[in-house]
Amino acid sequence: MNRYEEYQEAAGGSGEQHLFGRLAKLLRREPSVGMAIAVEGPRMGMQVLWGAGEVFVFQGCGADQARSEAQQTGRLPAAESRPAGKEEGQETEQEPIGLWTGRLKETPSGSCVWLGENRFFVQRYSAQPELIILGGGHISRSLAPLGKMLGFRVTVADDRPEFVSKERFPEADCLLCGTYEEIFRELPKSQAVYFVVVTRGHLGDKECVRRIFQRPFCYAGMIGSRKKVAQTKADLRGEGVSEKLLEELHAPIGLSIRAETPEEIAVSIAAELIQVKNREKTQVLEESVLEALTAPGEKVLAMIVEKHGSAPRGAGACMAVPALGAPVGTIGGGAVEYEAEKHARDMMREKMDADRQVYQLNNIHSAKLGMICGGSNEVMFLRIGCPRE
Repeated sequence: MNRYEEYQEAAGGSGEQHLFGRLAKLLRREPSVGMAIAVEGPRMGMQVLWGAGEVFVFQGCGADQARSEAQQTGRLPAAESRPAGKEEGQETEQEPIGLWTGRLKETPSGSCVWLGENRFFVQRYSAQPELIILGGGHISRSLAPLGKMLGFRVTVADDRPEFVSKERFPEADCLLCGTYEEIFRELPKSQAVYFVVVTRGHLGDKECVRRIFQRPFCYAGMIGSRKKVAQTKADLRGEGVSEKLLEELHAPIGLSIRAETPEEIAVSIAAELIQVKNREKTQVLEESVLEALTAPGEKVLAMIVEKHGSAPRGAGACMAVPALGAPVGTIGGGAVEYEAEKHARDMMREKMDADRQVYQLNNIHSAKLGMICGGSNEVMFLRIGCPRE
């Protein structure tokens, strides 16, 4: 069971029915998931979530209020971008789901867009990337801490116990030892997995690549000379592996920076991982925040949807404020975060589903909040997981 399955079980049967319960479920099987929240206008608080071929629309904060409007009606609320000459406040005709979601999908992640009389904040999330290092040699010892520093969850695996000790890899989240057949049974199956094949020999490398090609992955790289790479590909081609899959193998591994030492090779591999990971602009939702948002009970999400000036955190930063317990995550700390937490608890007490606040971090207001940086943060508050009222 992976972490997102754990979050789903923790949320229970109704957890899936609110925004972040459904988000957790989609992240188990898709490389990225789109989300939009109406932050201004008549539909403020409405939430839209989309994956590959699926769109979910949520109204209100309770699980029993949530529904997939697309599945029920085949149409979504009006989503016309403001046409020239159209006055605010005029009604817009309903449009097909494809056109409506198409406009949200075209909106850059971390920004807002007007759809009719409503302003939506759009964000794309991806699961925390998993770096699987197959082989515990010298390159792996340098690559594991780099992977951790870059935000990956790091697993190191080898068929030799002495090469996967905690002393050798103190930064690793997971250490696996066994035959590669046994190791692959323990590895997560996810689109967010990055495989680095650096085993002790040609046969081990080929076996690992063969097994990687039988599962989803975001990146697969194998160390070796051009001659060794050509031979491995020829062997796999002879076993029936498609040319399309073979073309996805990064081999020789790493960016070409004339790396020679194990440390330099590890840097070249890390650079290639960054290059692949950042092809699409997404944000990784912190595991602790996702766990808090999918846990049972009422809570409020506080999310920055627009930033101006030198405010400490940017759009997409979020904090979960549970009815009981301390907040999880951060929107910048300090007095602003204190005010945001206080407002979130006021919302739960007053049973307010959604609200928006702008915190000015300059001049008199900045001094009042004890801030010295300039700018402002617009924060959207969304109450989720609440019982029927």
